[in-house]
Amino acid sequence: ILGLTQENKPKVYLTQGHQEYGQEAINRLLVQLANEAFDVNFINLSTTGMVPEDCSVLAIISPAQDLMDVEVTAITDYINRGGKIFFSMDVVSETIQLPNMQKILDLYGVSVENGYVFECAENQYLANYNYIYMPQVSSTSEITKDIYTDSYLWLVFTGRLNYKSDEELAALNVTKETLLSSSPESMFITDLSDDVNKAVENAASKGMMKSSEIASSLTKKITTPDGNEVESKLIIASSASFISDYVVNELNQTYP
Repeated sequence: ILGLTQENKPKVYLTQGHQEYGQEAINRLLVQLANEAFDVNFINLSTTGMVPEDCSVLAIISPAQDLMDVEVTAITDYINRGGKIFFSMDVVSETIQLPNMQKILDLYGVSVENGYVFECAENQYLANYNYIYMPQVSSTSEITKDIYTDSYLWLVFTGRLNYKSDEELAALNVTKETLLSSSPESMFITDLSDDVNKAVENAASKGMMKSSEIASSLTKKITTPDGNEVESKLIIASSASFISDYVVNELNQTYP
């Protein structure tokens, strides 16, 4: 019914060319979007040189290679005309650097710290797997309030978000809304070596137990060259696997 009655379907463009999640990894998400009458397309910005004018949301899902300069220019132009972006990032190898992608995130005053949350709060993590956990979900955001009341959300190997100071965010005309975070009893592990126990011991010895922000909504006010005021929005999550087809079998057996 939505598909028949909605004249202008929102168009979602998913970037390609940087080892992002392909269709085979997010098939369930694509089906859900189609069921909600979204028109989903894949796009290679290095080829097109621009984000299409009809783009409702530009989705960059877990890139493992950096943007090219032409893509940075295309996305920046899109932002400056009030574009909306969804960006998610999985934990990556310590050798991977994404400086051009960071240029885009810098426009919103945010970065993704590589590493993973190790949740220690009681009943918040899967037994013996502290990196599989239930985050703290905002009960007030329009984006997450239904998740807060109606369902469970589990995350696997999340990084964490770091932000510029409040003064710097204000200078960028950016306001922030927290969507997901870990508990104050969690630790953040930056040592990605195979020795997990040693990494946890090191983090605990340094008193690194505190909440980490996992996802947020960032709204940027922009004045266009012709004097109009527009808003660009970035939804950013330091995990992408939760929207993939990846299944944690232990959760199916133990939790709703």
